[in-house]
Amino acid sequence: MKATLYVVVLTVIMQFSAISQEENTNASSVVSDNGEFDAWQKAEKCRTLNAFRDFYVRYPHSMRIKAVTGTLRARYWFKINDPQRLDGVIVSVAGINIIKNLSLEEALSQNVIGSREPRHGETIKAKGRTFNYVYLEATDGGTIPLRKNGDTTSQSLVITPKDYLGATIFLNAEGTGILTWDLSKATVADYPNNQPTFIRSAAVCEPFNSIPNSVSKKYTPETQDVSFSSEYK
Repeated sequence: MKATLYVVVLTVIMQFSAISQEENTNASSVVSDNGEFDAWQKAEKCRTLNAFRDFYVRYPHSMRIKAVTGTLRARYWFKINDPQRLDGVIVSVAGINIIKNLSLEEALSQNVIGSREPRHGETIKAKGRTFNYVYLEATDGGTIPLRKNGDTTSQSLVITPKDYLGATIFLNAEGTGILTWDLSKATVADYPNNQPTFIRSAAVCEPFNSIPNSVSKKYTPETQDVSFSSEYK
């Protein structure tokens, strides 16, 4: 009787222990999920390259971010004949039909776009293609941006296309948007691809959907190849 009672009590203790361990595991999972959710909410609120990069470092196995390896391309663009000096950098991934628009200053700080100091008296030549009638993407050569008075961040810099081979790019879960990237293991291409990167579907997005009323869509080509130059004095 004593032996039987001992076995029953031991079985109950073992079952209780297993239940406790399962509850602890579930509780830890809930805490982990809550921590990831809070971190994702924070990254979504900031919506910066660094915020999404920090999230991935903390949660590399998260289902909220999709990591792919590919060629990251960066191209300078500007609005033609615009007194507001509207410009930026188009970032894209070769073979994926999505782009991300950055300010020139952010692209320079992230070292994703090429830049160099001009030489005195140098004539800088470039080629590109217009899109959505009044915007121009520089695809080959260099461009000296026209900046507003007082803005010296990119003053006197020649901006050039840049391709990173073997970059790790982080997309959203659906694979429809670029969140951030890791260039630590990527190499810079000696000769960036000179084909335009702007995708037609992005023409409805800001700021590319802003077209002056003076532009005649009947007589102005929506897109055309152009050559242009600037002289540094």
